[in-house]
Amino acid sequence: MANDYNILKVFRQGQEVHFVLSQNSAYVVGMPDASLYTPDCDFVGIAKHYGFDGTGWSDERIVNLPDVQKDLDTEFQDGGVCLHGNWITSLDVKAHRKGIVQLNPLGVIGVTKTKDHQLVIGLRGGELTPEGREIYGRGYLGAFPGGSASWKESYEHDVAIDTIVREAREEMGDVGVRVEGVVGYVTNTGVIPSSNLVMRLGTDATLSQLQDINERSIRTMNNLLEDYFGHGRSGDISKILMDAGLAPDAWENEVLFGIPKNPRKILFTIKALKDSFTGSTSGALDAYVQHRWPDFEHPEF
Repeated sequence: MANDYNILKVFRQGQEVHFVLSQNSAYVVGMPDASLYTPDCDFVGIAKHYGFDGTGWSDERIVNLPDVQKDLDTEFQDGGVCLHGNWITSLDVKAHRKGIVQLNPLGVIGVTKTKDHQLVIGLRGGELTPEGREIYGRGYLGAFPGGSASWKESYEHDVAIDTIVREAREEMGDVGVRVEGVVGYVTNTGVIPSSNLVMRLGTDATLSQLQDINERSIRTMNNLLEDYFGHGRSGDISKILMDAGLAPDAWENEVLFGIPKNPRKILFTIKALKDSFTGSTSGALDAYVQHRWPDFEHPEF
């Protein structure tokens, strides 16, 4: 399966992105009747409409950007861009990934630079079933961190920053992550077809420190799961891991790798391992090179 990507925009350093999010849900052909979305979401009814069993997906609202290319092409006098969105459910996102409906759920993914100048990539974990590989990208190289942008009534900062800060804490542990700017906007086909705002992140942790936290988090979670389910105990495992400074979603990345922060090495890696990356990650790294080194000429490999 081809994991192609399209870079819709590379942002200049210092350029800002703003959001205007509607209270209304989206509607496209193939979605359930609007009555299942208002005044309250009927997640069981939505799952039934799509023929899903309703398990494995959270009851969550996700930001949807219906006219993202138009928004990206419109810059204000100060150079800022405003993205306009509505919302869909996590079940609509699953239907989108399966090709049942055509939507544009917003994802936010990070290109994370470590103290030792490595860009961190994760080998996505979980069961390597056909659906797991196609819908979740398990077994592929993916961005670290990243996730769907939850629609909320209000945000501490904005939807992009709140999303990437949350995902960083859940996937990386309590290592201290800086949001250093917006890199670009990429879409992709193939594994996990998606539409992603790419953020530039920094941490004072080294690659080996992140790998150590990842391994300890997975090991601790597995021990807790065995203890609780094996002995009938109960407890909030995610909270236990968070309180210990560990990463409750570390399992999403079975192994962490580093790519040196060098434009040629970055581009060579995504070219050589094209079929191993999710398209969104290849696109994010390509956009990062164009963002950080705008005069660098792409070599022919």
